[in-house]
Amino acid sequence: MRVIHRSVQLFLAAFFVSSVVGTSLVLAQEGVAARPLKIGIIDVRQIYVSYDKRPIFEKEIETMQATMRARYAERTEKLRNLADEIEQFEDGSEERKERMKTYQKRIAELQSFQQAAQKIRDERISEITKELYGDIDEVIKAYGKEHDYDIILKKDILEEKSYGQMELLLRIGQRIILYHKDSLDVTQDILKRVNEKYNARKAEEAKAGKVETEQPEPAKEQQRKEQKKEEQKKEEAK
Repeated sequence: MRVIHRSVQLFLAAFFVSSVVGTSLVLAQEGVAARPLKIGIIDVRQIYVSYDKRPIFEKEIETMQATMRARYAERTEKLRNLADEIEQFEDGSEERKERMKTYQKRIAELQSFQQAAQKIRDERISEITKELYGDIDEVIKAYGKEHDYDIILKKDILEEKSYGQMELLLRIGQRIILYHKDSLDVTQDILKRVNEKYNARKAEEAKAGKVETEQPEPAKEQQRKEQKKEEQKKEEAK
């Protein structure tokens, strides 16, 4: 049902854009517009992948994941040691019962940690994606106004790879632009401006003494929170 609902949404979106473009063309032909409609086409995915800012965030996510994996491994090792310790006591003994309670508690804590880590990672990736696409969107709008475009459309390229039937149908349904003249494609112009804007700002910050660190502030803040939680747990354990 979700796939069908998604297909309907994609069809309506494509129909809406087609209607807008078609109506605009008709108005232009009828003389309502003083000039021909000016249309631009861009490959947003190519711009996103080639954005100079993206590798910095990728490194942040890699560092975050490595830290989480290390902490997960540390907790897992403690569980193994506790399991080995439990085996040293006889079944039914008070010592074994107490350690089993601790073992079950640690398992629950490990599961909670794993879920929390996944949530933090997903939320950060969502924030990064919004920020990167926000940067690109600003440049597209500024470029469109500067060059007096009436509309700039997103093109979707069907990659040469194997897809499942439903995924293939969805990707086909997402394609709004099926053909366009090469002269309409402004992808490289937008990409150049996106990177120029980012690198110019980066250079200005470096001159002002605000050197961009390898690990952005959100990642450092998250590490501080995790360290604080660890310290609290140690205090409680005492």
